[in-house]
Amino acid sequence: MMVTYAGDKEGARKKIVRKLKEVGLKNVLIGGIKKVRYMQMINKYHFDTWHLSPYEWKEYAQVCVRYLNSHDCKTVVDIGCGLGEILQHIKADKKIGLDLQEEVIQAARELNSGEIDFVVGSFGELIENPIDYLITLNFMHGGTEAEWMEIYHTAADQNEVGHFVVDTVPEKAFDSATHSLDWSKILPDNYKRIKRLGPFLSGRYVEIWERQ
Repeated sequence: MMVTYAGDKEGARKKIVRKLKEVGLKNVLIGGIKKVRYMQMINKYHFDTWHLSPYEWKEYAQVCVRYLNSHDCKTVVDIGCGLGEILQHIKADKKIGLDLQEEVIQAARELNSGEIDFVVGSFGELIENPIDYLITLNFMHGGTEAEWMEIYHTAADQNEVGHFVVDTVPEKAFDSATHSLDWSKILPDNYKRIKRLGPFLSGRYVEIWERQ
């Protein structure tokens, strides 16, 4: 027998109302259908449930895609691509998705057409040159600015990255280990922030940094 609590129901109701306000009824419904499909993929490939939240439920991802599609994107790389949903919606000549979890890359290949190259890996496997837009969203907030600086400097130098697409969230937005990152302290000095999109849910902003 399953026991439910009024607090659980109230929390779920508030979550649905918040999501309706954020992305609208159509996106909530489409995302719900896709989530069922993603559950099937999890049962098949056994990747993290972290990847269950669909693109239609993420306003920040949709706004990011609209921004990129309004600019000239020849080569776009997404590190931490998950199931590849952001790349799926971006118009670019070449699209590459990297993720450390082999199982999620297998699922991404099944869910997407051959227009996207999916690779198991992260910054160390980044060998594309040049890159118009390098997307790194959502996964960086567990590290500090000092921990990320060398990694992003190396990526910028070795791959001629024209733009970095990154995000910021408030300190401890998700848990005590969540860091609010100042990208001016992480990226090389020859990058300038040209756009800040948001705010989105949980105080998130998406930032576009351009090589000068």
